[in-house]
Amino acid sequence: MRPALGVPDLQAVMREAASRLSEAVSRVDGEYLVSVRAEGPEFDLLDVLATPSPTGIDLWYWRSPDGLEMAALGHAWEQQSRGHGRVQALQQAWAQVAASASIALCGLAFDPQGPHDPAWGGFPSAVLLVPRILLRRSGRKTQLVLTVRRNEDPRAVMQVPVAILGERSQDGAVLAEAASSPRLVPTPPVDRWKALVGAAARAVRGGALRKVVLARGIQVAGGTMDPVAALRRLRDRYPACTVFGVRRKGRWFIGATPERLVRVRGRTVEVAVLAGTAPRALDPEEDAALGVALFRSTKERIEHRIASEFVAGALHPMCDAFQVEGPFVVRIRNVQHLETRVRGILREPVTVLDLVDRLHPTPAVAGLPLPEALRWIGQEGIDRGWYAGLLGWLGGLEEGEFVVGIRSAVIGPHGAVAFAGCGIVADSDPEQELAESHLKLRPILDALGLDPEVWEA
Repeated sequence: MRPALGVPDLQAVMREAASRLSEAVSRVDGEYLVSVRAEGPEFDLLDVLATPSPTGIDLWYWRSPDGLEMAALGHAWEQQSRGHGRVQALQQAWAQVAASASIALCGLAFDPQGPHDPAWGGFPSAVLLVPRILLRRSGRKTQLVLTVRRNEDPRAVMQVPVAILGERSQDGAVLAEAASSPRLVPTPPVDRWKALVGAAARAVRGGALRKVVLARGIQVAGGTMDPVAALRRLRDRYPACTVFGVRRKGRWFIGATPERLVRVRGRTVEVAVLAGTAPRALDPEEDAALGVALFRSTKERIEHRIASEFVAGALHPMCDAFQVEGPFVVRIRNVQHLETRVRGILREPVTVLDLVDRLHPTPAVAGLPLPEALRWIGQEGIDRGWYAGLLGWLGGLEEGEFVVGIRSAVIGPHGAVAFAGCGIVADSDPEQELAESHLKLRPILDALGLDPEVWEA
C-alpha cells in the first residue's frame, strides 16, 4: 500500500524545481518548451488527482500493467485537431516541440468528426498535450517534471498548482450530487439493441460485411459518483489492465482497458489484438472449461481472426523479424479473451502516431469492411466519444504507447454513461451478445459504486 501524500515534501520539491526552471528559462535560446526534472517523494499518485482543483485545469492518470504510472496537472502546450487528417496534424505539431518536451499525452475520439453529444463537452476529436506538472513512477522511483513555454514566468505559472496541492480532499472529486438514488437506463433500449444485433448478423450471413462491433450504453442519472475513488478500485482490481482517467472541463473519462493498440520502443513495435470473450467462474475447473470452450468456439475464433489478420496485414509490410503469436486465452478479473500478439522491427523510422493512423479503428472496435461497419455503428443511438477511441503517451519521436478506451465511462455533473461493445459475426445471437455486454459493463459500474443488477430496470 502506498503512503499518504506528503504534501509539504511535494510542495518543497516543486518550489525548488520551479526555481531551477526559472534559471533554465533564462539560459535557453530558441527552445519552445523548457523542462526540469526532480526526484519526488513516495506517495499515491491518485492523491494528486483527489485534491480540489479548478475545473479549468486538466487532469490525467495512467497506470499500465508493466508498472508505469503517471499523474498530470494542466498543460504547457496543447494541440487539437479534427477530421480525417487529425492524427497527421498532431504529428506535424509534435515534430516541432518533441525535442524540447519530455512526454506528451494524447486522446482520440472514435469518430474523427466527433464527439457531438454534450456529455462529451471538453473532449475534442483529437488532443495532444505536454503536461504542466507530470509525476511519473516506474517501480518505487517518482520523477517530477515541470514544463513551461520559454516566454512564461515559471514561478507565476506554478503558483496555482502548488496551492492546489496544499489542500487535501478527503473524498476525492465528486462529480454528481446525490439528489436521489441512481437510475440506470439502457441506451438504446434493450429490445432495439438486440434487434440491431440480429439484423447485423443477418447482414454478415448475406455477405454485406464480415464483422461489425455494436456498442451500447448505460445512462446513469442521480446518485453520487467519485471518479478518483473509482480509479482506485479499478487500479486495485485490474492489475492486468491499463487504468486511465482524464478530466477536461469538469468531466471525466475513466476506464480499465485490457487492449493495447500499439507500443513502440525505438524500432520495435508490439500490438496485442483482443477479440472474443467468455465469462469467468469461481470454480477453477469450470473456469478452465470456459477458457477451452472459448478457444474452440468457431464463432469466437472467426471474430478474433478478422481483427488479428487486419493488424498483421497492416504491419507486416513495414517490419522485419515479424512475429505473430496466438491466439491465447488471457484472463482478467471478470472475463476471458482471445489474444494474438504481433511484434516486428520497423524497417524505417516510424512514429507511434504514424502507426495509430494506420491501425485505428481496428476490426476489434469497428468491423470490416470499415465503411459498411461504420454505417451500422451509426445506428447504435449513442455517441461513442472517446469510448473505443485511443489514449496514449509519446516520449520523443521514437517511443510511445496507445490503448483502446474500452471498459469505460464518461462522468459529468449530472450523471454518467458507461459503454460496452460486442463483435457481431454470422453466428452471433442477440441474447448471448447482451449477456456479454453485461460482463463488460460490470467492472466500470461496480467501480462507480453502482449496482449492476438493476441496469435493465
